[in-house]
Amino acid sequence: MDVQQPYIPVCLMAASVTGTHYIHHLDHIRLLRDRQILGRMGALGGAMTDVYYMISSWTINYVKKSKTLRYVITHLIVRPVGRLAKEINGRRGV
Repeated sequence: MDVQQPYIPVCLMAASVTGTHYIHHLDHIRLLRDRQILGRMGALGGAMTDVYYMISSWTINYVKKSKTLRYVITHLIVRPVGRLAKEINGRRGV
């Protein structure tokens, strides 16, 4: 049975933590998720995405309360991954 993933515009954790300040990074990450992870990895990509959403839904409120964790996620994860995703998306003609 082929189950289609629901469309979620941006990563839950990243959007909750960074707000709209880094939306351009989140757009690149979303494109990478949609086209590479969900589009090319099939069921494995869907399972990885499901695990991410399950974990992030449990941890969002905790992270929002911690200035240190927000900083780490924003500057050491979202920004670098967003830049990498932009590079990968660009190479793929996205």
